[in-house]
Amino acid sequence: MLRSGWSLHSLHLPDLCRSLTGIDISDVAVNKANERASTLGSTNATFLAMNAEAMSFEDNKFDLVYGRGIIHHLDLDRCFSDVVRVLKPNGVASFYEPMGHNPLLNAYRNRTPLIRTADEHPLLISDFALARRYFSNVQVDYFGLCSVGSALMPRTISETVYKVGKAVDSVVLTLPFVKRFAWYALLTLRA
Repeated sequence: MLRSGWSLHSLHLPDLCRSLTGIDISDVAVNKANERASTLGSTNATFLAMNAEAMSFEDNKFDLVYGRGIIHHLDLDRCFSDVVRVLKPNGVASFYEPMGHNPLLNAYRNRTPLIRTADEHPLLISDFALARRYFSNVQVDYFGLCSVGSALMPRTISETVYKVGKAVDSVVLTLPFVKRFAWYALLTLRA
């Protein structure tokens, strides 16, 4: 399994995998991940400094490639090309990424440039068409439209607002013309 853009989530995955290889462009992040894996006694996890647009792995190496909040920082054409290359036949890539069609979320992004990097580009529907050039099957599930409002609520009611919003999302996000306005999308890409 290849995990791009490591995080603490990655450090629990070795228990579920025979082996886990995580990559990040940052040497500092990679060193921290390797130290944490060592502290946890993980013997099947390795973290490497590497560009996800030009990976040095051999072809057909991984059954699963997973990333959370990473590909919206990358050149998708280069990234998809390299991901499909390192996947084994019938392999799966899964990415959980922010969407870029919601005008309210985009207004928030525009008002908070200091918490973003210059290379960020939340995904658009056209990016899924690009994915279809590289992968035999592209499935997209959408999350967070009405439930996002809970982030603006006082803690005393935010959990309730989130649950109600999530229930509304489960219906509203089935409508084709509404899906694009979700906050996040889970892409499941099959080689």
